[in-house]
Amino acid sequence: AGMTLGSLAFLAAAGVQRMIDKSPAGTVSMAWQVPQYLIMTCGEGLFSITGLEYAFSKAPASMKSLVAAAWLCTTTVGNILTVVMVETVTR
Repeated sequence: AGMTLGSLAFLAAAGVQRMIDKSPAGTVSMAWQVPQYLIMTCGEGLFSITGLEYAFSKAPASMKSLVAAAWLCTTTVGNILTVVMVETVTR
């Protein structure tokens, strides 16, 4: 469900961008971005909770903290890659 909501958030972002591109500058309200952020937040919550629960429940007792940290580090690396790609594309 989390990945589905994430995909819907990106589709919403594409729709907003299309609306911005077709409208005169400064006429599209920033409020149009609120739904995509809400959808993405819900999707991230569902996805992260599921991943952390799976990692924590399958890890041996002595490695639960390490596995949870690895999950969070994977999320961090993904966020850094996103920033790098956005910076590359927008230059």
